[in-house]
Amino acid sequence: MCGIAGIIGNNPSKKTLVEILSKIEHRGDKQNFSEVFTNNKLAVGTNRLAIVDEEKGKQPKFSECGRYVGVLDGKIYNHVELKNELATTFNFKSDCDTEVCLYAYIKWGKEAVKKLRGMWAFFIYDLKSNNWVVARDPVGIKPFYYSLNHDYLYFCSEVKGIANLDHLEYIKELKPGHFLTKSGEEKFYELNFFKGIESKFVNNDFDALAKVRDELYSCVARMIPNDTKSIACLLSGGIDSSIITKVANDLHPGKVIAYTFTYDETQSPDLKAAKKLTDTLGIPLRIVRADYEKLKDFYLNKAVSVIETFESPLVRNATSYNYLCKRVSKDGFKWCLSGEGADELFGGYDYFKKLPHDQQDEAIETSLKLIHKSYLKMCDRSSMAARLEIRVPYMEQTLIDLVSQLPSNYRIRGTTDKWLLRNMFNDNQLKNIYLKPKLGMNVGAGAGSNDKMEGVFYRAIIHEYENRPERYKSDMELASSLSQEYSLDLKDLEEVFLFARFAENNYTKLTNSSKRLQLNTSYVNKR
Repeated sequence: MCGIAGIIGNNPSKKTLVEILSKIEHRGDKQNFSEVFTNNKLAVGTNRLAIVDEEKGKQPKFSECGRYVGVLDGKIYNHVELKNELATTFNFKSDCDTEVCLYAYIKWGKEAVKKLRGMWAFFIYDLKSNNWVVARDPVGIKPFYYSLNHDYLYFCSEVKGIANLDHLEYIKELKPGHFLTKSGEEKFYELNFFKGIESKFVNNDFDALAKVRDELYSCVARMIPNDTKSIACLLSGGIDSSIITKVANDLHPGKVIAYTFTYDETQSPDLKAAKKLTDTLGIPLRIVRADYEKLKDFYLNKAVSVIETFESPLVRNATSYNYLCKRVSKDGFKWCLSGEGADELFGGYDYFKKLPHDQQDEAIETSLKLIHKSYLKMCDRSSMAARLEIRVPYMEQTLIDLVSQLPSNYRIRGTTDKWLLRNMFNDNQLKNIYLKPKLGMNVGAGAGSNDKMEGVFYRAIIHEYENRPERYKSDMELASSLSQEYSLDLKDLEEVFLFARFAENNYTKLTNSSKRLQLNTSYVNKR
């Protein structure tokens, strides 16, 4: 896992590259900051979070012949199997997945992406022909941003790395499941879901449940290296993270440690559910109790810069998520498991059920196709800001391909959402969460609901504006000038405040940044 950045053009500046990497130094270990290569056509580098082969895993990685150089942000879970397949042709110098990715592309070209299992954004450059290619994983778990014209290419794992380069007029996000070359973007994977046809590979409910359960176990299993001693799981107490925690515990012979975030233990239904599950599984639960002043400072002064959005549900979640991830990282973990993506894949949001049945799958598909801009983005930025890699089994391509072929009643059946997940395990370990309703992260942690403008984050903004009326005036002027373009609700002080921070960071350079995301029931109901 890394932060990657690069410049292609005539005599690219190493100084500029290092400055770009300094904006995303949190994506790697401090001792592995700014590993770079430059020549008169290319400057490329990484901040490396060393998880596999720290000693020999230095990037950029070169082919043995010296012709190709590549960098990778992400994790290729089947890199050992691919390495064994490629070892008959290439002489490997390390055990890292970057080298596997490089040789896979050299051998198979663009077909290589069909063999990769995991989350990734990679860049490979041919030093002989000066051709290059970028690819991003099918769901967009790992980010990639760029600015390209006939004279240059600038790219970075995060918008902030290149947002303040004055000569860049715009920044694009590479779409999930796409290549990028000199010619532009090229699709290699299409998310096509839920066409309402009868499945040809499941005969009944039992068969469907068994197939999806087996595939989920396979997804989690390939995320756990053989030499792993302890695993960290982010556990909210809801069904998504509880299933991941149970599966990890079933698979791993070593220690599994659950982490749960809470504001107020007396008002946190998630914590109560997490305690019941961990007691049943017999695994330790580490409760991460919120320090309100630290959370408020992060939310007001850092959150928008970190997560690169002004959507309030994402900014609130990122604040708490980052706080939780810092504790996991402090305890010595470099990666952990999370239940992100289950609501988008299995139909877990309340507003799905409120739609007519024949519109539900379309809404689920839209939500899943946008997840790289919403909760996967939140997950990546807030965890990597804590130098922690998050692995998301529900977003594995093989599981998505399987679930997407099932008829719609396996997602929402009557008034029951996520029917597959709620019925996947017919045992006592999960009986307390089968019917547990979905709660937002901060609501479940006891922070109150911002829907009624009474949550801790909304109150923080009210106090900020009361203490700094000049900031309220300037923020409102800025938001008002762009309110139509960005569909801003000027009566919502949280939205005004967060958008002002977004604009201050030059994130408005990101193309399509004015297109609002589908994140809540009210938005859908207004459509």
